[in-house]
Amino acid sequence: DSNNYYFLYSPELDESKEAVVTTARNIKVGDSQAEVQAVYGKQDIQTVNLADDPLYNVCQNENDTTMIQAMKENCKSYCVYNYEDEGQIIFYFDSDDSVSLILYLAGIFY
Repeated sequence: DSNNYYFLYSPELDESKEAVVTTARNIKVGDSQAEVQAVYGKQDIQTVNLADDPLYNVCQNENDTTMIQAMKENCKSYCVYNYEDEGQIIFYFDSDDSVSLILYLAGIFY
């Protein structure tokens, strides 16, 4: 019902390379922080604070234990790209600085 999406690692899909979701610029979960910034531009990398993270709070409110655990384990830093009135894309990175989650928000800015 909304145009907001998030994508994270799924062994069944990502390891087989079938149906792997990419951004419009061909960035996918598992790509490096350097690859994201080479394609999307240099952006400040921020440390994730789950207590203040909007996606994490939504997952808590909806009792989405799978997503809560995934974020606790794999979302250590992030960067945000804003697109005027369209929305934003947020790349979360794990402790190895690889993309662990991609969040696209249409018309919403955090």
